[in-house]
Amino acid sequence: MERRTVLGAAAAAIAAPWLVRARAQTRLRRVGVIFPFDRSIGVPPQVLSDFWGGFGWRLGETLHVERRFAEYRGERMPEIVDELLRRQNVEVLMTWGPEATGAAARATRTVPIVFGLAYLPIECGLIESFARPGRNVTGIASHVGAEFVPKAFEFIRAIEPSARRIALIGSDTSRYTLSGAPLPWSALPDGAKMLGFEPTKHIASSVEDVGSVLAEAAAAGAQVARVSGWQYVGARKLVVDFAMRQRWICATDIDMLFDAGLLLLHGPSQADIGYARTHWGQIVDRILRGANPAEIPVEIPTRSEMAINLKTARALGLTLPQSLLLRADRVIE
Repeated sequence: MERRTVLGAAAAAIAAPWLVRARAQTRLRRVGVIFPFDRSIGVPPQVLSDFWGGFGWRLGETLHVERRFAEYRGERMPEIVDELLRRQNVEVLMTWGPEATGAAARATRTVPIVFGLAYLPIECGLIESFARPGRNVTGIASHVGAEFVPKAFEFIRAIEPSARRIALIGSDTSRYTLSGAPLPWSALPDGAKMLGFEPTKHIASSVEDVGSVLAEAAAAGAQVARVSGWQYVGARKLVVDFAMRQRWICATDIDMLFDAGLLLLHGPSQADIGYARTHWGQIVDRILRGANPAEIPVEIPTRSEMAINLKTARALGLTLPQSLLLRADRVIE
């Protein structure tokens, strides 16, 4: 109930005067946008001229947007943030994902930061509460609640009841936090243990680490796996090929890894991702017009999506339970 209340209040606050097309600003404002992926993924609509024009901004006249793509390299985030702050003198930073948000929060306590789909922002030290962030950081959260990730373990268990060793393959979460300390990810191994798995953790700090991390997981005897992190998207062909050779039932929360060929997706719904992209820009518009990020509630989309790749299932020789197929929001033939 609390989440729905906060979400409803935030949506109402945005919808009130801010969706009205205000008159265009008269001086040039500067916004920096940081994406973890590369340009091939495409530029979401909130950074295109049609989107900003809907709020009365004219790109190149009243608004200048600097876009940066980290190309799956979280280690580059501090450098990108510094360049946008020191050389481009941006007034607002838009960050997509946890690594860019963490780097921005460590770099400035004064320039407003608006994040899109950042994980666990309270645990990361980015905000004080969802209703009142209290700092220079606000936005739209992702994966709020310890119940989210264990659902993927349930789906894996339904497919392979006899599996014991599960590899939790992820990223260096110290980059997500304001303090630079790793997140306490106890919910992941605890959720796995509750379903009878013996979890092992394997962490990549860069795209170059992915091959050795996968080999480490295989050497630990992994029978199934969950993969999450932009480093793995940058090496997605390697990830999928390795998982297929190991005959892993492999889940992910990132649609690009699923689209590349992993068996299961359990992540934010496409509707929530679209919502986050749109409202991400609306929050920035509010701040440019004088709103205080410390007082703008963090929104909490809570819908999830489960998808299954039947082509991958056939290649692995799996017969999937009908009950699982009926629960899927998407099935790829």
